[in-house]
Amino acid sequence: TTALDVTVQATILDLLRELRDTRGMSMIFITHDLGVIAEIADSVAVMYQGKIVERGDVWKIFSEPNHPYTKGLLACRPTLDQTITYLPTVSDFMEVVTTPTGEQVIREKSKGLNVDRFQLQTSSDNLPYGNAKGEQPSSFQPSSFQPSTSQASTSQPSTFQPSTFNQTTTPPLVSVRNLQVGFPIRGVFGGTKRYLMAVNGVSFDVYPSETLGLVGESGCGKSTLARTLLRLIEPMGGEVNFDGQEITKIKGMGLRQLRREMQIVFQNPFSSLDPRLKIGEAVMEPLLIHDVGGNSKEKRDRVAELLERVDLNPDWMNRYPHEFSGGQRQRVCIARALALNPKFIICDESVSALDVSVQAQVLNLLKQLQEDFGLTYIFISHDLSVVKFMSDRIMVMNQGKIEEIGPADNIYREPKQDYTRQLIASIPTGTLDRIQQQQDRRQAMEIPEISDPWSVNSEISDPWSVN
Repeated sequence: TTALDVTVQATILDLLRELRDTRGMSMIFITHDLGVIAEIADSVAVMYQGKIVERGDVWKIFSEPNHPYTKGLLACRPTLDQTITYLPTVSDFMEVVTTPTGEQVIREKSKGLNVDRFQLQTSSDNLPYGNAKGEQPSSFQPSSFQPSTSQASTSQPSTFQPSTFNQTTTPPLVSVRNLQVGFPIRGVFGGTKRYLMAVNGVSFDVYPSETLGLVGESGCGKSTLARTLLRLIEPMGGEVNFDGQEITKIKGMGLRQLRREMQIVFQNPFSSLDPRLKIGEAVMEPLLIHDVGGNSKEKRDRVAELLERVDLNPDWMNRYPHEFSGGQRQRVCIARALALNPKFIICDESVSALDVSVQAQVLNLLKQLQEDFGLTYIFISHDLSVVKFMSDRIMVMNQGKIEEIGPADNIYREPKQDYTRQLIASIPTGTLDRIQQQQDRRQAMEIPEISDPWSVNSEISDPWSVN
């Protein structure tokens, strides 16, 4: 269900639950979304670097995680009921250390971790891989952790400050009025009979250094709107003003200059990069197209600087995209978007394909870049929890129109439209209350109690053993 919006995902999960319960099926559900696990699973196995590091009942895993990797996964999920400026990452909880004998062990961090923010009391003992079964391995002491309540405090680390903009005194960087974008529907014998309005009379403003979140179901017009703002799709009507200039009629050199100020980070980083180009060449490409950045050495130095800025090793610039993970490829795309020093970046589902731990790293990076360079974002996603974490304001879109727009906290706490309430209700929260509801529902259906899935058969060795 990774590629589905929250309402379709909820429908698919309901269908899977119904099929499982009515047919008595067993199911292995593979996902990086722990909220989905809480919705559908009876038991959980947490995998890291090819080995099972923790396993047990879903309630046990979510209420009392033992392994630091599990704690990190639970903590790095954005929450809807809190306003935070930094997401914990797995590296805040653990590190992999190689012993003198060459054995790799996981060490739970005690230094460098803000206990108040993460509400953890950790030790620094080593954990061998694959030694947890929903109970605390003997190699380290348990730490208190309650994912159902506060996973991170609202205190703001010094490296992150909230975006500041004043709608009453600051003119908008992007101003859209009555924008209309349609696609022709051809008749049987040719000729255009009518238009499908993907964007229908949309008006809004985006202010300097602000993040405007754009949320809605798949097919509601989010990406079409984004591409129209960038002049990748021509509008049928309306106005788009960027930095005080109307841009829908700009052509030639004026449009070329505009491209330097507006960039986009797409959803799929692999298809966004030419597999034939090394990542250094991909990041340098905008500099070559717009003939900026000085001579070849200066351009290469600029590429190295950009890669380092997005936490990639500059020595990797001669590698190809397939040699990187999804999160690393997305960092390359972010570096390329920054190459021309733009004022405005659209992130179109830019973290939807990433697992929660990598997603947290990329979201933190985007926030830090905004603080450092004064960037203005439109952040597009169907995940309202991610949008809320990133955004100053949220705009909800449905069938080409704006349902509502307002401060991020207000949209979540007091949604005015039924459509917005439906989106919020469809989000898998992963709270203990939600897990209890699912377990109560199954018991009410008189489904036979599941025996301990981790018990070892007398004739079979541990089924999770590598051997």
